[in-house]
Amino acid sequence: RDYTRLCTYTTLLQSLVRASQQRRRFLQARQAAICIQQWTRQYLVRQHQARVSLACTCIQKHFRAHTARTSFLKARKAATCIQRAWRTYTHLRLLRRTQAALVMQAWVRRYQAMAKLHSMRRAACTLQTTMRVTLVQNRMVDLCKKAVTIQALFRGHMARVAFKQALHRIVCLQTHLRARVARSRFLRIRWAVCKLQHAWRARVALKRTLAAVCVQRALRRWSARTRYLSMRAAAITIQSHVRARTSRVYYKEARTAACIIQRSFRAYRARVALSR
Repeated sequence: RDYTRLCTYTTLLQSLVRASQQRRRFLQARQAAICIQQWTRQYLVRQHQARVSLACTCIQKHFRAHTARTSFLKARKAATCIQRAWRTYTHLRLLRRTQAALVMQAWVRRYQAMAKLHSMRRAACTLQTTMRVTLVQNRMVDLCKKAVTIQALFRGHMARVAFKQALHRIVCLQTHLRARVARSRFLRIRWAVCKLQHAWRARVALKRTLAAVCVQRALRRWSARTRYLSMRAAAITIQSHVRARTSRVYYKEARTAACIIQRSFRAYRARVALSR
């Protein structure tokens, strides 16, 4: 950018110096022609003064028109070359930035998709593990209940058989004694069964609580990751817009500077033309 601006200013200075030199040469040649005309007019007769003056005026007019056209064509050609080079440079820079932005967006989207896939896979594995543990625990509870029921039925059957066999041999005292013993045994068994059920229910509740804590931790980690990715994508979008705006502002400033230079040069030429 600085090099382009330096080349532009150098070209303008060269064109101004060449115009000044050409103007000096033209003034010298015109002075010499005027001197020659004066001596010629003094030498010639007075009556040819009007015709000679008209001829000199026509020559000067055509010469000035030729020099003005030549300088104008040169300046227009230089401005056209500068504009063409600047437009080509801005187009190539915009194309490169667009390609870089597309590549970055593709990589970011790929990374986001892979992260989402891994998080969903981990969540699915955690849910499957939790469901399998829950099913196994339910089966164990059902089996324990069925075993307790079978044991109770079998013990009841055995007690009834023993009771029927001893009913005919034992007196009322033995009956009361056996009833007391059976009652105490039943109470001990019920207490033991209650303790086992309490311990089992506490273990199931603890496992469920741990599973819920694991699911919540995974869900919070996934939500925090998603929020971070969305904020980073928003920051990248804001940066791209800011850079595009900066490029547009720089382009407008450069164009404004070129217009000011052209306007100053045209005003200078107009003043020179008026001074003639």
